[in-house]
Amino acid sequence: MATAGPGRAASPAAPAAAPAAAPVSGGGEGGGGGRLAGMLAELNLDPQQQQKADILFAEAREQAMAQLGDNADPDVRRAAMKKAYGAAFGKLSTVLRPEQKARLIEIRARMAVQGATSGGGGPQR
Repeated sequence: MATAGPGRAASPAAPAAAPAAAPVSGGGEGGGGGRLAGMLAELNLDPQQQQKADILFAEAREQAMAQLGDNADPDVRRAAMKKAYGAAFGKLSTVLRPEQKARLIEIRARMAVQGATSGGGGPQR
C-alpha cells in the first residue's frame, strides 16, 4: 500500500492498461517511424482509422522483424520492412475515404521520389 507524504493522499497503484498496439509515431529503421507518422498525419485520419493504422503497422513491423531474426544487414532489413509496410498500406486503403486514398497515393509518390533522390528508402508500394 502506498503511503502518503505531506499534503498528499495515499492511493493504491492502479493497474496499467495495455494498449492494443503501439502507435506508429515511434522510431524505426532510419527514422522510418517518424516518416510513417508524418504520412498518416497528412491523411487526417479519424480516431477509428488511426487505431486501425496503429494496429496494421505494428503488426507489419512485428512480421518483418520475426522474419529477419538475427539478420542485421541494413539492406535486407529495409527490404523486409518495405514489403511488410506495403502490405499494410494496402490493407489501410480499405478503410480510407476516397479523398484520403487519393492523398495517400500522392504522399507515397512524393516519398518515393524523395527516397530515390536522397538515397533513403521511404515506404513504397
